[in-house]
Amino acid sequence: METNPENPLVPVLVKRLEGAMKEGQWGTTQNNAQALIGLGKYTRFLKAQTQNFTGRILSDGKPVASFDDKNGVSLKGAELPGKDIALEVEGAGTVYYYWTSGGVPASGKVEEKDSGLKARRSFLGLQGSRLILRS
Repeated sequence: METNPENPLVPVLVKRLEGAMKEGQWGTTQNNAQALIGLGKYTRFLKAQTQNFTGRILSDGKPVASFDDKNGVSLKGAELPGKDIALEVEGAGTVYYYWTSGGVPASGKVEEKDSGLKARRSFLGLQGSRLILRS
């Protein structure tokens, strides 16, 4: 925030920092302090900007939500998958958005793969023998 506050990656990093919070904190006291210092600088930067805009989110050309410089919006679910999404914005200021998507393939089969981390789970009986669970 001190060297390049207008870098387009700043909002992405702020979103990741927000997502890293678990149960209202970031872990250690030092992590909490550093996160709050960074977010405070970001907030001061945003307040210094002239913001006066309104906008709509369109799904296949039909409005599904609106927002403005004071109230954001979060969408989840059925109105978005498989459709063309667009933002319409009028006024002064910068609008930031964050998109994330996830799901399971229609086949229900997910390819297992390890990326630098390997975790396996097995269930054992009282004597340590492997249990086979059937649904």
